Amino acid sequence: MNEAAWRTLLDLRPDSTPAGGLQRELRSRLVTAIRRGDLATGMRLPASRKLAAWLDISRNTVTLAYNTLVQDGLLEARHGSGVYVAQSPPVRAAVDRPQPAQSWVRRPAIMPSLMRQVNKPRDWQSYRYPFISGQVDPELFPVNGWRESSRAAWSMAETSIWSQDVIDADDDALVEAVRLHVLAERGIRAGRDEVLITLGAQQALSLLAQLYLTGGRVAGIEDPGYTDVRNMAAQFASELAPLPVDGQGAIPDAALLRCDIAFLTPGQHCPTNAVMPLDRRRRFLEQAALSGTVLVEDSYDWDHRSEDAPPPLKTLDAVGQVVHVGSFSKSLAPGIRGGFMVAAPDIIAELRALRRMSIRHPPLSDQRILASFLSLGHHDAHLRRIRPILAERAELIRHELPLAMPDCTAVHGPGSHSFWIALPDGQDSQRLLPLAQAEGVLIEPGGVFFADPARGARYFRLGYAAIRTERIVSGIAALARAVNLLRGA
Repeated sequence: MNEAAWRTLLDLRPDSTPAGGLQRELRSRLVTAIRRGDLATGMRLPASRKLAAWLDISRNTVTLAYNTLVQDGLLEARHGSGVYVAQSPPVRAAVDRPQPAQSWVRRPAIMPSLMRQVNKPRDWQSYRYPFISGQVDPELFPVNGWRESSRAAWSMAETSIWSQDVIDADDDALVEAVRLHVLAERGIRAGRDEVLITLGAQQALSLLAQLYLTGGRVAGIEDPGYTDVRNMAAQFASELAPLPVDGQGAIPDAALLRCDIAFLTPGQHCPTNAVMPLDRRRRFLEQAALSGTVLVEDSYDWDHRSEDAPPPLKTLDAVGQVVHVGSFSKSLAPGIRGGFMVAAPDIIAELRALRRMSIRHPPLSDQRILASFLSLGHHDAHLRRIRPILAERAELIRHELPLAMPDCTAVHGPGSHSFWIALPDGQDSQRLLPLAQAEGVLIEPGGVFFADPARGARYFRLGYAAIRTERIVSGIAALARAVNLLRGA
C-alpha cells in the first residue's frame, strides 16, 4: 500500500483531534482496519517514521500506538524486520438474506415513536446559540474532579468490589454518599433501604409509572408538564387526569382525588418555572392523604434553587406518600445518567425488583465514580463554581429580552435554568423554530408540554445552561430577528 492508500484507510485528521487523543484515535483506526480484514494477517505495516510523515503526525504517536497494539497481541514486532499484523480473528462474510415485506410479524402493542416529544438536534453543539434545556456547557464540566474520582474507582482494590455480580443491589458507597451529601442537604432523612439508584430521573419516573399504573389506573399529570412523564403514564394508565397549573405551579383541585399517582415538579415547575409555595405543598399532602394518592416529587432542578426556596415535599411527608426523585443531570451532565429515588422501604423493595427485570442495576463502576465524586467534595465545589456563572447568564437574558423583544413576556423562576416566553397572541412558536434555526438559534416550542398543543402554541422555552455567556447578547439579537420575521410572515 502506498501513502495515498494509507491516508484513505486510516482517515486520521490531526487538526480536528485533541493532541492527547491522537494516539488513541490511530490505535482505534488500526484495530478497525484489522477487524474488517483491510489489514490481513502477516501484513507488514509502514515504519513508524514513514507512517508519521504520511499522516502528518509525530513519530512518537505512531510508535506508542504500535507498541500498545503489540502488547495487546494485535500486532507483532519482529526484530530487525518491522511490525506485522498478528493472527487476527476470522471475518465472516456477510450473508444476503431476503428483506421482509414488513418489519414485524405482529404489530407492537404501543408505538412510542409516534408520541409527541421534545425534539432536540443531536448536533446541538454545532449551533452557535443553543438556548435549550437539559444540556450543559461542556466547558463547565469538572474534568479534574471527575478524573480523580475515576482513578479512585479504577484502582485494583475498588475494581474487585464493583466488578462482582450484586444481582439487584446498588453500590453501598454511592447510597451512603447520596444520603450524606445530597439528601441531608435537602433536609431529607432516609435509611439505606429507602434509597434506589437509577439511570437518571428518567428511569425513576418510568419505574414508578409501571409500578403504579400497570393494569389501568388514573395518573395525575401537570398540564402543561413534562412531556416524557405524560408519555410514560399513557402506556399504562386508563386515564390521564390533567392537573391545572397557575403562577404557583400545579393546583390541588378535585382531579387529584381520582388519581392513584400524581407527578409533580414543585421546586421548579416544568416548563413554566413556577415555584410552588409552602401552603400549597401542604394542601397537596392533605388532599392526597384523603385519597391515598402517591405524590411523585421530581426535583430535577433542586441544586440550583434559591436560598429561600420552600422545603421539598418529602420533608413534609408524615405518612410515606411522597416519592422523591433526584438527578445529577442538571447539576453535572446528562450523559452520566445518575439519578436516585427516596421512598418508604416497601416501595423501594418493589421498585428494586422491577428494575432488576430490565437492567438489574446501573453499572457499578459508574456508581463508584459518582460516589467518589460526591464524597471527595467535588460536586459541592462544582456547584459553587457554576452557580454565579449561570446567574450571570440569567441576568444577561433578563436584561436583553425586553430590549430585543418588547412585545414578549418571560418568566424565570429563581434558580431555574430557563425562561418561559410567551409570544404575542396569534403567533406560533412551532413556526418560529425554523426561522430561529436559520439564525443559528435553538429554542423549544411550548405546544409539546400541553395535553392540547394548541394551548401552548404561543409559548417557548429558552434555556441557558448550554450556551456560552459571551454568546448570549448576540444570541438574543438573532432570536429577535427570527421573531420579527415571524411577525411579518
